[in-house]
Amino acid sequence: TSLTEIDLVQTEIDLVQASLSTIVSEMNLTQASLSTVVSEIDLVQASISTIVSEIDLVQASLSTIVSEINLVQASIATSLSEINLVQASLSTVISEIDLVQTEINLAQASLSTALTEINLVQASIATALSEINLVQASIATSLSEINLVQASLSTIVSEIDLTQATLSTVISEIDLVQATLSTAIASLGTIENEIDLVQATLSTALSEINLAQSSLSTVISEINLVQASISTIVSEIDLVQATLSTVISEIDLVQTEIDLTQASLSTSLTEINLVQASIATSLSEINLVQASLSTIVSEIDLTQATLSTVISEIDLVQASLSTIVSGKIAEMAQGLPTSTPTLIEATNYLYRKFRNKQETTATDNKIYDDAGVTVLFQETHSDDGTTFTKGKYVSG
Repeated sequence: TSLTEIDLVQTEIDLVQASLSTIVSEMNLTQASLSTVVSEIDLVQASISTIVSEIDLVQASLSTIVSEINLVQASIATSLSEINLVQASLSTVISEIDLVQTEINLAQASLSTALTEINLVQASIATALSEINLVQASIATSLSEINLVQASLSTIVSEIDLTQATLSTVISEIDLVQATLSTAIASLGTIENEIDLVQATLSTALSEINLAQSSLSTVISEINLVQASISTIVSEIDLVQATLSTVISEIDLVQTEIDLTQASLSTSLTEINLVQASIATSLSEINLVQASLSTIVSEIDLTQATLSTVISEIDLVQASLSTIVSGKIAEMAQGLPTSTPTLIEATNYLYRKFRNKQETTATDNKIYDDAGVTVLFQETHSDDGTTFTKGKYVSG
């Protein structure tokens, strides 16, 4: 019966060992799975760290782009200010050009008036020259007439000379007339010289007037060229203003696009912040999972240690059972059977009582060793005809 029970115990121990082996295998698989999960979590964490780094880089790039956009906006604002200054300067230039144009128009009007006056002066000079020519003709006629008179007077003088005696008084008077005529002729010569001087002066004046007219014509031509240049400048300024208006319109469009880009960037930054928050939450959850997995791994390690201890103890039990089942049990020494024997000790006592030599009398029972010489243990008993009393085994 003991051997059967031992066999059953051995079978149960084998089943327990098989179950423990299965559990250990499953735990090893679980550990491998957990290791794989931990590795994958580490990879996920690495990927998340990479994503976070890339998001940080994207945020840095976006910050740089926002800074550059702010710089572009500042540059655009500066350009607009400069364009406004250029426009103000152009307006001032146009005002000054308008003033110059007004002054040129006034100068042209003055030059036209001067030319009119010069033409009038020329007409007056021409009239004066005509009158002087007429005076010169009259003087020439007078001189001819005086010469004729002188010839006549000479004839008269000759005739008077013939009649000097009788006409001495007349000669004296004629001499007076001749003196008067000589004075008149001299005066006429002086007048003729003065007329020549006046003619020379008038010719010089006419030459100067002609030069002035040429200069005025040149000035008018230059003024017309200046007017043409001013018109060209005004046209170019109008083109510049149109170009500036186009540039301002394009700058407004760029500003609108920049505002839209800024809005998009703000939206992107908000979404990135939300993604970062989600990633932070995911990382926290992953850390919690990792902590849980670490706890599970620790518990598995403890369980494995416990299982290792149990397996060691089972191995010891198996060794003991192997010793019990197949090992030889040495005969015990003479002595008192203990009240708390081991299984082997209890089995040994039973086996020695069953196998070895026994001597039973009316008062005792003795169990000998294998040699049948030494009493290993014994007991005393009694029988009063009603009750049979067996005592405890004691040392032999």
